[in-house]
Amino acid sequence: MTDPGTQRDNLSYFTNCTFEITDDYPGTTTFYKHVDLADVQGIDFRGCDFSVDEQVNGVSTWNSGIAAYDAVFDVEAT
Repeated sequence: MTDPGTQRDNLSYFTNCTFEITDDYPGTTTFYKHVDLADVQGIDFRGCDFSVDEQVNGVSTWNSGIAAYDAVFDVEAT
């Protein structure tokens, strides 16, 4: 039996994914980040690309690929 207070790694992962904001973005809400991780552990990103087309409206100048708060994750190039 596992102790309910024991934190385990999340089994989620992203491999060779493209996260992109293009001119299809409606811009009704300001874009800040592709991924937002909060209080998670063990998510893996392998060979992923993050991009924002410079011509897109509604994108914050402070945008980011991955924002993390109290999170443990791995990022690897492939």
